[in-house]
Amino acid sequence: MEYVKKVGLAFLFGGAVAMITEILFQALAFVPVNPYEQSLLALVSVAFLGTLLQFLGVYAKFVKIFGFGAMLPIAGLPPAIAGAIARLRGENAPTAQIIKKGFLPVAYVLLFGIGFAVLYAVILTLLI
Repeated sequence: MEYVKKVGLAFLFGGAVAMITEILFQALAFVPVNPYEQSLLALVSVAFLGTLLQFLGVYAKFVKIFGFGAMLPIAGLPPAIAGAIARLRGENAPTAQIIKKGFLPVAYVLLFGIGFAVLYAVILTLLI
């Protein structure tokens, strides 16, 4: 029974993160950017929020309660990238554009993810 509870909690947390990200994505529809840039803004915002929650000591509690569901919400990134690449190939886009559109989200996630992690480590080091 404990296993079912843990799986359920992981599912609920991952779903909640996805729902919050979707709400953010829809709210960004009012920003004058194309949908591709809108999704990048949503990803960067979620990465920033996760870093902020980690800094405040909240995210570690989420991981303790919700387990892997709190550690893996970004798992949808590879399928999203693959879908974008498939769509561009279907539109007969130039290969260079397909590569750029395919790898740009990865670059943003890595850049901001590493950047937020370093910022978190620096701030934490200064506070200790």
